[in-house]
Parts: sequence; C-alpha cells; structure tokens
Amino acid sequence: MHFKLPDLYEASITELQRGLRLGFFTSVHLVKVAHRDSRQEAYLARIEEVNYKGPKLCAVIETNPQALEQAAEADDERKRSLKNLGILHGIPILVKDNIATKHEEGSHALVSSVVPRDATVVRRLREAGAIIIGKTNLSEWASYRGVVPSGWSGREGQGTSPYYPLLDPSGSSSGSAVAAAIGLAAGALGTETTGSITLPASNNNVVGIKPTVGLTSRAGVIPISSHQDSVGPMARTVEDIAIILSAIVGPDALDPATLAQPTPTLNYREALNFYALRGARLGVPRKFQSRDEAVNAAFNQAIEIMRARGAVIVDPAEFPDADEIQNSTSESVVLAVDFKVHKWCLILFIASEATTVDEEYYAALATKEDLGRTRGIDATLKKYDLDAILLPAPVPLGFQPQDLVPTAPSPTIKKAPGAPFGISFSGSAFSEFKLISLAFAYEQATLARLGRRAYEEAIPVTQLKDVMENN
Repeated sequence: MHFKLPDLYEASITELQRGLRLGFFTSVHLVKVAHRDSRQEAYLARIEEVNYKGPKLCAVIETNPQALEQAAEADDERKRSLKNLGILHGIPILVKDNIATKHEEGSHALVSSVVPRDATVVRRLREAGAIIIGKTNLSEWASYRGVVPSGWSGREGQGTSPYYPLLDPSGSSSGSAVAAAIGLAAGALGTETTGSITLPASNNNVVGIKPTVGLTSRAGVIPISSHQDSVGPMARTVEDIAIILSAIVGPDALDPATLAQPTPTLNYREALNFYALRGARLGVPRKFQSRDEAVNAAFNQAIEIMRARGAVIVDPAEFPDADEIQNSTSESVVLAVDFKVHKWCLILFIASEATTVDEEYYAALATKEDLGRTRGIDATLKKYDLDAILLPAPVPLGFQPQDLVPTAPSPTIKKAPGAPFGISFSGSAFSEFKLISLAFAYEQATLARLGRRAYEEAIPVTQLKDVMENN
C-alpha cells in the first residue's frame, strides 16, 4: 500500500491517526520529530528550530521530558490492543501554560509552584490518549498583568506571529495559536475570557472555538472571571477542533458551572457536514464590522460564497441594543472584581483587601449578562430567526495585501503584508454543534487557510521522514 507521509505543517489529526493505525509510523516517531535526545534532556526539534533559534517565535515555554516514554507506551497499547484507544491516542498536543500540568502560568512568580493534579481538561486529553508535549507561551496572567504587549510573558519573552517578522500574535492564547499554525503539534488548548482564543486564531490563520461557559471544565485553570472563562481548542482545521473539543467536554464536580449544562455532544465530528450552509439563516450585524478595508472586502466575499452555497443572508441583522452594548462598561467592572477576588482565592479576605463586591458589581454583572445574551446575541437570533451571526474572527478568511506598508514595531507590528484574519460564527449558549457544522461547510468551500503559508524562516523543516531515516 502506498502511503505518503503527511507534511506536519498541515497534517490533520485524522491523517496522523491513519498513519499510526496502519503502522506507517509510530507515536515515538511523531514525538521524536519534536524531540532531540541529549544526555539529560529531550528537546522539541521543530520547536527548537523556530522557538529558540531562527525567528525566535517564543511560542512554547517548556516541553515534557516524559513525552517519549509516554509515546512508547501509546505504541505498545496500539500494538497489543490492550484497551479501546481514545480519539486522540498517540497524538501530540500542546497546552496553554495557565492550564495545570504541574507547571506554571508564564510568570516567574509561579516557577516553584506545584499543583496537586492535572487540570480536568488535561486529564481528559490524557484519557483520550493524547501526549502532552509541552506548554505554550501566553500574554502573562492571561493579559491581566498590566499594560504589556500581547504574547509577552516574563518566562518566555515576546511571542510573535509566524506570518511576518515581529507581527503581533494577539493574546492571550498566543503561543497555542502560533504553535498550531506551523505544526509544532497537532493542536493546542487555549483559554478565553474575552477574545483570548478568537483573536489569536484570527491573527495566526488557525481555527479556534470559545465554548459556552460550563461546556468545558475550568478546574485547574488559573482564572480571570468565573462568569466568562472557558477552555477551548485551537488547531489548523475545523475537524481537528471538533475532535479535541469532543475529548474535553463534560460535567465536572470541581467546576459547578459544568453541572448545569445540557447533555453534551460526545462526538463533535458528527457535526462535520459539507452542506450545512444550505438553508442556514446567517445574520450580519454591520454596526460591529471592522474598519479595515481588506477585512471588510474579504468578509463580504465570504458572505457571497455562503449565499452561493445556499445560505440565507440577513444583512443587516443589527443587535437591538448595539449602541448600548458598544458603550457599556459593565464587563470591565465585573472582570476587575472577578480577577482580584478569584485569581488569588481571596474571597475570605475581601474586606482586608478592600475588594468591594457590592451593589455596583452585581448591577454590572446583571447588565453584562442582559446586554451580552438576553438583549445581545439571543435577541438578535430570535428577532431575525437566525442560525448564527457572522463577524470577523476565528476561522481563516483571508490575508492583508502584499503592498501594505507595515506599521512600526512597538515592540510588535500590528499590521503587515500578508497578515491573516478570520471570520466567526457566533450563536446562543451550547450551540457548538450547529456552529461547527456551519464553520466546516464554509472552510471546505474556501480552504482559505491554504491561501498563504508562514514566512520561510518561521516554518520548521524537520519532518517524519527525517526521524525515520535516522532510526
């Protein structure tokens, strides 16, 4: 049987699983693509090429010295069929550094910290067979350290996008997006309070999903806000995020928010429907559109592609209270209190720390929920009878023109020639299955991610054949 080894820059989880299942390569081969053995330590070769050398993208903070051992165990399980193999069996995955794997959160203040257990989402990845090969860089304290550039942490330094030298990767899940973009792993986990998955996905030409709060457990994740935080996958394709999401969803007694969720979908791959756009009603809220001409041109072209695939486009489909939403300060009030109270587990010390959880906070929380959900997304979906709302963000959409003059670095470049941007499909709580269907149908109609690769120096050259030839 002829089998072409996958190019790890674009390799999907399904491609990797097929090669593993048919015996064309092993999990040890996959991890060795990443690992180089020395006397005492193992180094991620693909990561080392672009993370610590060359363009120094600073996407990965640290690697797992037990990854090769875990890969060998996965190969043994596969060979002997000792158990039902999980949906990520033997697949290398990276995890954002604010998610507990007995490591830290991008801050020197946490270098000596030891956590009692893996975060629930990490435990579920391992139960699904994934090999956690390392931790990704992030905007320190998930962008709540203060006024610092996106993608910067004290431990790893300034992360940058692989699509232009010194390009802003956005944050806070910057390292996860960069790593997924250029094949440093099959996929990664990020976290989001407000934009921390969707914006880096857009800036790095990958797919991300910010799940409904309560769909994925936050237990073992250093928090910003219990009202908005969620953990979600980042990968090169919609299919890959569907697979990873399937592995990490579900109720968890350690996170009460997950106990109120409806029965979760256990296999989001079932949502992958080439024809999902047929008859779908998609709304375009023009008051929230980008001011960037290239983004708007690509966005409008995407709308026409979806229309041609049978979607019913409602344009405009404005939020009933769009102006109030844009001018509201309720979110900043809530996050300021949530961060201080929950970040440090200081609920018992509110008075001594002068953190006032008072009527202003609860009023802001009620306003935020009302504007964001009841009078925001849900009201718009109901008013126009929509399946989803379209906005620029986290599914690959297009690239900036090549003749664009880059902005000056400060310390990163905000706009540059060929910089990617995306489109988003937004819906009501727990509508992930429908949104994945729509995003997949659009992705397959356009294959927009393939329109441009990262700049040459940012693409690792180590491939499976290099490892297998040296065995």
